[in-house]
Amino acid sequence: MALAVVGVTASQARADGYSTTVLSMQLSGPDVDGRAVVVRAVDNTGSRGARQVAQVLATATTSDRGAAVLAAEPQALAAFVDDTGWVNFESQVLVDGEPRFTSFSRRWTGTDWADRDGRPAAVPLTMSTAAPTVTAEAPAGLAMTDVSVARQASRGEVACVWYDDSAGNALTTIGEFHTGANTKGSFTYGSSSDSDIGVGYNYGRGWSVGGSGHVGNSRSTYIRFNQSSNFHRQLRSTFQYVHWHLTLGPSCASASRWGQRYQKVTPSSWQSGSELGPVVKGSFCKSAAGRRSFAPNSDFYRGSKRAYTYGAAAKAWGASLSATSGFSKFVDMNYHFGGNKKVRHYLCGRPDILSSKIIYAR
Repeated sequence: MALAVVGVTASQARADGYSTTVLSMQLSGPDVDGRAVVVRAVDNTGSRGARQVAQVLATATTSDRGAAVLAAEPQALAAFVDDTGWVNFESQVLVDGEPRFTSFSRRWTGTDWADRDGRPAAVPLTMSTAAPTVTAEAPAGLAMTDVSVARQASRGEVACVWYDDSAGNALTTIGEFHTGANTKGSFTYGSSSDSDIGVGYNYGRGWSVGGSGHVGNSRSTYIRFNQSSNFHRQLRSTFQYVHWHLTLGPSCASASRWGQRYQKVTPSSWQSGSELGPVVKGSFCKSAAGRRSFAPNSDFYRGSKRAYTYGAAAKAWGASLSATSGFSKFVDMNYHFGGNKKVRHYLCGRPDILSSKIIYAR
């Protein structure tokens, strides 16, 4: 298969709406012009001790205003598409003699690449040239499990390439569920996982979040939280994460930085399992705004739109990562309202229960 065009321009978008633009970048901050940009398709699953499987798709140089548009032909990415149609990418921008990375995912719709919220990739994504802020240092918490470590460093490691040095499992928040009085319901995750989880980068100064990676698979399994009345808690499941390292060298950094080592943590796969998370406290559905009532012995189902993004949803190798699950045929909620006619059954959300990222109940 042919690789995507190198050094593409906005002409990749045609009048009929077909566009292979995978990243429209807008740099902000000092010195945004003339920056070398590389976009790669990446496999985040890893193999202990091995280099990350990646494919350079496009290169470009930012304009005097810091803009760059890069494209990828979907036919060139068959090896990187997961079973839910998503591809994980990583961009690299050279700033102050060192590379800065951002992870993102896209799905081909048949006419264009779109992000997790359905927005076309042609919509500019703002990235900063400022030094990364350490914002993802994980506090003490649940320990990782099933950690495996590469026996030894790969011989003849190539500079500027990510290498998998370890992998392990961590509990990750996948959502929250609320039931009111005289109500029971369920929250289902699977039979194909559908989550976007933060990717952590450490440039030698501490952990910061640099975008996200999509986790999806086609296992014929699911987990279901079945709950009765007055339940208000976050929900967790187990994901595998991979820890990578990269050593700076001539192909990605100035000479003064050669030998410096970067780290990153990526979500790899869903490992199943279920656990109740923290109790969610509050007074729910007291206001009529965004609230709907339901008759006794009726049901409500929700299986579309994005769910809430949870900060500090997972902790892996000192990095605190966010997570977002999508309500879909793979992630859904069901409610059954009991027959007690003296009880009012309420669900609510902002702006409404059909599109709210969280559905509350009373």
